Amino acid sequence: MIRKIVKAGNSSHTISLPKEWIERHNLSKGDHVIIHDSEGVLTVAPYEQKHSAVKEFVIDASLPLSDVRRLVTGAYMKNYSSIALQGVVKLDHKKIFSNFPAMEIIEESANRIVAKDVLDPESVDVKTSLKRMDMMVRTMFDSLKNKETFKMEEQDFELNKLYFLLNKVLRRIVSGSLSSSLKAEEVFSVWTIVQALEGVADGLKSGVSNAKSLEELYRDSVTAYHTGDVKLAQSVIERAKSDNAKGSDRYVQESITSIARAVLNEADNG
Repeated sequence: MIRKIVKAGNSSHTISLPKEWIERHNLSKGDHVIIHDSEGVLTVAPYEQKHSAVKEFVIDASLPLSDVRRLVTGAYMKNYSSIALQGVVKLDHKKIFSNFPAMEIIEESANRIVAKDVLDPESVDVKTSLKRMDMMVRTMFDSLKNKETFKMEEQDFELNKLYFLLNKVLRRIVSGSLSSSLKAEEVFSVWTIVQALEGVADGLKSGVSNAKSLEELYRDSVTAYHTGDVKLAQSVIERAKSDNAKGSDRYVQESITSIARAVLNEADNG
């Protein structure tokens, strides 16, 4: 997407952030974001301030299901230890919590349901989880090749659970509320890869016309990332440019090239 730069004052300039991105990260006016400058590429990420006390997040169950789902996601990302729905609780409300790893329902009645995050974030190995996401994407490519698209909904569902988990953990690392051996540049690189893998999975689930070419690009981009192969990463970007992909193919392709660009950014920062 393209955004216009607007002058604000004598020395500052602003751009608008997409509404969908703001809502997805449960942000509002006055919240902070982190801007990371890497060789001319700016990465914007939500900033989670370190809380001295963990609170319960309460949601009105009478809201539209899409709003409830968005609010639950935001509360999960912001590390609330428990999330409560109050009002007439339905089965669809309970299903929302299955989207997140280690969210267990600890209290349930006709008018209230409470779920608690029982996972210790210190136990999450970011790079191992990233490799699991990669394997899930490869499995989705296999399902396409074997014409077993009926499996892809469940495969994408499982991948999304890791996506939410890693986003939560990375937010905590950035905020300083979770210790990590990852350097700042590595955190932003991993964040980029996580978003890209989720994007590839979403595109594959929607259906693509040239799965073979996309799979080759994908495998090369991931290989370049794990090996730091700059030439291979550049090759992925150039090959993607030469393809006249459209629709879901183009969306998947853009997600793949973002992995390759992360390799180039790491090389520049290294």
